[in-house]
Amino acid sequence: MEALDERGLSWYLLVFNIYAKKKEKLDKNQKSIFFRKINFIIG
Repeated sequence: MEALDERGLSWYLLVFNIYAKKKEKLDKNQKSIFFRKINFIIG
């Protein structure tokens, strides 16, 4: 359980970091699609 939580957190941080580097290139529509996908995966 602990290892799974750590992997999940690492994956989330990796995805968020990638997004943070690319976000200036995305328009509002692409951002909203991205956040819907992330919220779906997390939620």
